[in-house]
Amino acid sequence: MMKKMATERLEKARQALQATLSKILDINKKRKAMAQSKVSPRVKQELEAELQLLNKVAERQARLVELYKSSNH
Repeated sequence: MMKKMATERLEKARQALQATLSKILDINKKRKAMAQSKVSPRVKQELEAELQLLNKVAERQARLVELYKSSNH
């Protein structure tokens, strides 16, 4: 039962990490497209701030996945 719960937690953590990484990739695509067009500096700053936050979240989620992986084995 505990093993099943740990496996479920691991899977949920992996899904959350994958969603965060997907958001990061989307922002990077937007930034690349914006580099070729004129966009206000405010919009660029907002994307940069969101990207920094998502990177921190992804880092924590990755640590959580590793923790669950090590406790699952």
